[in-house]
Amino acid sequence: MCKQCFGKTATTPWNDEFERADELIAPLGTLTLTPEIYLEEIQNFQEQDPAISPLLNFLSNGITPDKDTLRSLPLDTRNMWSQRPAIHCQNGIVRQHERAVRQQ
Repeated sequence: MCKQCFGKTATTPWNDEFERADELIAPLGTLTLTPEIYLEEIQNFQEQDPAISPLLNFLSNGITPDKDTLRSLPLDTRNMWSQRPAIHCQNGIVRQHERAVRQQ
């Protein structure tokens, strides 16, 4: 404290900056997210997609295509099929296993 301020009462209230910081990072409440796209729309998109629809057929029917069948498919389809241990069909949608997503 300087000589001019010694013995005077502060007119400005004390603000504890750490307390203010704690207030700023406290949770604001519950956040509810609503999907922008629904499962039915995803199913329709995948059924119409030329790269994904063959995968959807293979996975949902338990088919393992032979090499000739794979060669006749688009490159994107073959690339996705090469990830076969990490993909599966769930509720009519081709998805990646949760473990594979977390490892990326």
